[in-house]
Amino acid sequence: FNGKSKEQKEKETYDRKVVRQAAAELKRRARVKKWKVFGAIVIGIWMSSNFLNHVLMALFQSMPHLFPLSNYDLNHIAMSVADTEKQMKYDSIMGLAPALSDDALKTKLQEIGHHMEHHEIHHSMQAAANSITDLIMGTVMGLGIVANKKAVWGFLGGFGSTFMSLSNTMQAFTLLLVSDIVVGYHSSDGWHTLLHMYQHKYGIHGAWFGSFADLFIATVPVLMDVAFKFWVFRELRRLAPSTQVILSEIDRH
Repeated sequence: FNGKSKEQKEKETYDRKVVRQAAAELKRRARVKKWKVFGAIVIGIWMSSNFLNHVLMALFQSMPHLFPLSNYDLNHIAMSVADTEKQMKYDSIMGLAPALSDDALKTKLQEIGHHMEHHEIHHSMQAAANSITDLIMGTVMGLGIVANKKAVWGFLGGFGSTFMSLSNTMQAFTLLLVSDIVVGYHSSDGWHTLLHMYQHKYGIHGAWFGSFADLFIATVPVLMDVAFKFWVFRELRRLAPSTQVILSEIDRH
């Protein structure tokens, strides 16, 4: 009698089940460990960036002569003071505020002007600190990525594995959501907001920035959209054909 008994078959089935469960648990622990390391790195970068930014601001505040007001700043302050003067005179004429003598009005406008000058100088300091901080942290991150390419590719590969483990419907939903946010019909509003945030952060002035933003939004999202569609056509149909079919059906509607 060479056949296996029922007890032996059940034991082998149980052993295989235990091995599969152990392997799944090891993969889960590895993913959790990677996310913990990634979270620690992100927190460390954020804390280092804030610390460096505060150090630079303290240094710049001790050297205000390095941050003279630009012509753009002076014109902005002059227009704001002129608008304030018109508003104060209007309020006085309409009885909304007590009338001020010429000397009192001049003193009040000077106070407002000095306050705005201080604000613009502080903003210039903050913009310079932001630029230097991001340059240093970007360089450090770039060197770290180059020095740990294997670990970085492994972490990115974990994203791909996690994505491929989703159901076809969830894969299609995720791809559609991300693509619509980044390159969808209303994505230009988000790109404009992002660019203006960086404009304020780095203290970028000038009418040229508006033209640059328009050109950027007219080209970069389009290139990203083309690249995404090419990836769906060439790679996704091979990796997850059902997901590619779902996306194609959505595009038809």
